[in-house]
Amino acid sequence: MFTIFSSLYNEREKIENKKTYIIYEITYLSNESFINLPHLLVRRQYILGQFQYKLLFRIFQLIFLKFLFFLFLRKNKGSHKRGSLTLTI
Repeated sequence: MFTIFSSLYNEREKIENKKTYIIYEITYLSNESFINLPHLLVRRQYILGQFQYKLLFRIFQLIFLKFLFFLFLRKNKGSHKRGSLTLTI
């Protein structure tokens, strides 16, 4: 679980670095010209969208791992067979 949260923090740190770099590019271009400004804004939205998908994937991964963990904790409950896996819904 710690690795998931640390990787989430690392992804956030990467995206923050990219955001500051892109904002720096936009301010630099605004002093010079507005030629590439829309392209940079689209690129920034794409990077932020990728981060949101990664975040959702990590959250889903965490929930799925918790489900598997509790599923295997419940094995042998309500069953007399050794090593059987039961799931009650």
